[in-house]
Amino acid sequence: MELLKLKVEIRPSLYYKKYKYRALIKIPNARGFPTRYHRSLSNDKVMLTTIRTFIEENIEGNSRRYTYSGISFYSNDLGAVNAFYALSSTHSKEIFEAEIGPQGIKIFKKDPPAKYRAYLKDKKIESNVRDELCEFFVNNKKLKPNGPLHRFVRPENTYSFSHTWIYSGQYFDYDDPAILTYMTLLFPGIIGKTYKLEKQQS
Repeated sequence: MELLKLKVEIRPSLYYKKYKYRALIKIPNARGFPTRYHRSLSNDKVMLTTIRTFIEENIEGNSRRYTYSGISFYSNDLGAVNAFYALSSTHSKEIFEAEIGPQGIKIFKKDPPAKYRAYLKDKKIESNVRDELCEFFVNNKKLKPNGPLHRFVRPENTYSFSHTWIYSGQYFDYDDPAILTYMTLLFPGIIGKTYKLEKQQS
C-alpha cells in the first residue's frame, strides 16, 4: 500500500463536522459519467467502477462526495483512507487532514480576499427588505458579495411576491468592521456568523 502523503487543511470544523480525513481521486465527469464511453475514457470507466464498489463496501461510518472533477472519500479511519487513496496509480490524487483552526477565523493558503467575512442567516424576509439590501450593496461598492448573494441583490432582479428568502450560503467580504455594525442596524436579524480572514502562516 502507498505511503500516505497528508496535506493539513486548517478549517473551522471537521469535514461534514465529523470526519478527520478526506481523500480525493480526480476523475473527469465522476458525478455524471456518460452512458456511452469514448475509447479514451475506458480506463476512467474501469477506475470509476472500482471506486464505486469500494465505497459501497466501506460506506458504513464513512461518507463520499461525487463532483464533475473527482470523488472524495471521508473517514476517521486512516486505513480506509489509505485503501481508497491507493485504488489509483494513474490519476491525480490528494489526501487531507482537517485541523481545527482558531474559532471565528478562516485561514487561506494565499492572501485572503478581504479582512472579514459575514454570512447571512436562513431567513424569510419581505421583498422590500430585499430591495433595500440591493440598494445598500449598490451604494457600498467595497462590499464583495459571493456569487449567490450577488445574484440575489442584482438591481435588475425583481420579485412579484411579498416575501423571499435569504440563505446561510450567501456571504460578503469587507474590510471595515464599522460597515457591518451599520448594516446590522439597518437590517436587524439577517447577519449570521462572521469571521476574520487570515493567511496561513508558513
